[in-house]
Amino acid sequence: MTIDGGSKLVRWVVSAIIGLIFFALFVIFQQVILLLLTAVLVALILDLPIQALNRMGLSRRVGTPLVLGVVILALVGINIIAAPILVRQGEVLVSDTIPRSLRQFDSWWRRQSFTLNETLEDMPLVNDMNANDLTDGLSVRFDDAVASVVNGISPVISGALSTVFSLLVILFAVIFLLAEPHVYMNGFLNLVPPFYRERAENIIFKLDSMLRYWISAMAVSMVLLGVGVWIGLQALNVPQAFTLSIIAGATSFIPNFGPIIAVIPAAAVAFATEGVNPLVVIVVIYFVTFLQNQILLPILMSNAVNIPPLAILFGQIIFGLLFGFMGLLLAVPLTVIVGVLINEVYVQDLLGYKPQQVKQEVVEEDLDDNLDAETVSGTA
Repeated sequence: MTIDGGSKLVRWVVSAIIGLIFFALFVIFQQVILLLLTAVLVALILDLPIQALNRMGLSRRVGTPLVLGVVILALVGINIIAAPILVRQGEVLVSDTIPRSLRQFDSWWRRQSFTLNETLEDMPLVNDMNANDLTDGLSVRFDDAVASVVNGISPVISGALSTVFSLLVILFAVIFLLAEPHVYMNGFLNLVPPFYRERAENIIFKLDSMLRYWISAMAVSMVLLGVGVWIGLQALNVPQAFTLSIIAGATSFIPNFGPIIAVIPAAAVAFATEGVNPLVVIVVIYFVTFLQNQILLPILMSNAVNIPPLAILFGQIIFGLLFGFMGLLLAVPLTVIVGVLINEVYVQDLLGYKPQQVKQEVVEEDLDDNLDAETVSGTA
């Protein structure tokens, strides 16, 4: 082994050890790191107008408080205009619509149980069984399930308080990141071995660009999806359409599972509303979601963030199992980060494959396969 080869091996061994240390720290301090990642994503959103102002000649020291002030005023305005409607419809949804929907479903289930009793009693295979006990047992289980949901309100309140604390942490972290981003960038790069520092900076810039594209596309698509769901529910005369559209738009941030979360309250409202078919409401929400995922997002992304759907699904499963709800919520940016690191560090730097080289090898392999096929065909 040459001295240069041995030096490279030592460098990569040291880098692997440092990577394992970072992974161990990530597992140990996962909640703190996930909060920090959330703060970084929010900071990237707010940094877009700050950079635009910077290009117009305003310094970051002036642009940062200006953008934060505009955001605060916008939130206050939204709170004054939209919050009363949201609170009023949300209160009706929680205190009246959903309980009434559960009662109607329970009544419907008991009617079906009575019909099932008569059907079972006419069947020879259940002559020795008590059909009433069977269906009553199912009804009791349903009532117990509803009671368990009600009893789970206390943990929800505790979780809400924890969420408020987390939001405060994210708020202050965003302010600090926006004020002096280069300080934290340089501090992180100082932890990287000197021989890899320039390369690490390029990878960070690539991650920054991809996450900005993804955030911008998701923000626009969430708003448009919420508007589309609101129009559809209004056309169907569904009550609390504004609140349900807000829920649909917000939960669309979570791919695959977001529509399921949005459908549950919408179906409950439709079930409790006379003249509204729950199946039609479900179809409307899934149709708008389909337009978002298959048409709108690909146009907005413009191939800047090309994540296979299967990778997103497995990322949600893995990060959801590792980090709970926060892992599920941040599965897409985490998948983007992991994908870029695997491609840039492992595939390109460690294995030595460059994008053009990989593409050329694939083309050559396809040509060889075609030549082999033509040879076999000619021989035959």
